[in-house]
Amino acid sequence: MRTLLLLLPLLVTACAATTRPPAPSLPDAFHTGRDPRFPPDRYLVGVGEGPSLEAARRQATASIAAQLQASLRSTDLFFATSNGSGGGEELLQQDIRVESRFDRPEWIRLVDARIQGGRVHVLSVLDRVQAAALLEAEQEMRRTALRLRLEAAAEAADLRGRSDVLDEAGRIARTLLPAEATLAALRGSPGLPPPELQLVAHARQGLERERRAVAVRVCVEPAVATGLASDLASRFGAILAGAGVQVAACEADAAGWTLRGRLVAEVSATLPQPGAFDRYCTVRLDFRLDGPRGLLHGGSAGGRPNRTGGHDFHDACQTSAAAVARQLAVEVGLRDPPGR
Repeated sequence: MRTLLLLLPLLVTACAATTRPPAPSLPDAFHTGRDPRFPPDRYLVGVGEGPSLEAARRQATASIAAQLQASLRSTDLFFATSNGSGGGEELLQQDIRVESRFDRPEWIRLVDARIQGGRVHVLSVLDRVQAAALLEAEQEMRRTALRLRLEAAAEAADLRGRSDVLDEAGRIARTLLPAEATLAALRGSPGLPPPELQLVAHARQGLERERRAVAVRVCVEPAVATGLASDLASRFGAILAGAGVQVAACEADAAGWTLRGRLVAEVSATLPQPGAFDRYCTVRLDFRLDGPRGLLHGGSAGGRPNRTGGHDFHDACQTSAAAVARQLAVEVGLRDPPGR
């Protein structure tokens, strides 16, 4: 009897443990992503779960980013087809397909968290209005920087300086595009290309017109009166034309630029090897470029970095001279560097 009495409390405790009420279920917002506290016209809501608060928070952030990214994709298409009239502007607009993405997780706020079944569940929100205001302030800083670059380009003393400054302006314009797409997605309104793109396109077109108007009189002499250097010097005008520069004969009576220089061609040979060149040439041009108001540029183009190989010295020197012409055209601003 005593044993039975001792067991009764234990049985009561065990029964109480088995009849403990279940844990409260999660609010519907954690399942649906809809919460009356955060209307969808003002907020993007994301839910997430994970073994830790940080893991659940990352999942909720990814959910919001995915919602915004879907809007960005539709805005991308609008930007890419809204204006196809200007070549330079169209190139800038195409970049948005690659660059548009939401990468501002610090704008997303954690508003609720629950634990159920050993898992953490969170609810996060992005305030569209607040995020748009922050992004608009950043955009205004970019627009100011872009306008300053365009003013500097207009005041540049030569084509090379104008080309370099417009390249900087183009890079700034490319940062405007994805941010403008994000702004449109946040506001839920159609996205329009920033008007500054048209300014950059017009400036680039003006630069190209100036380049086409320049005719360079080529007065290049060889360092040695005979041999490969003499041949290359006599044909350097044609080689420079192959680099996209409008040229004229040295004797031409034309107002424009005059290129004077001394061309050096150094050759070397190695032991023949299967599949490899054994003839090499290095061309260097020490030059001076004058415009209507005097000296524009001076220096050396080519040299050891332009050492090229060929099956014979003529081919090797021709390839090296072509590289010198391309470098010279970039140095004086008559063409853009590769990849620009």
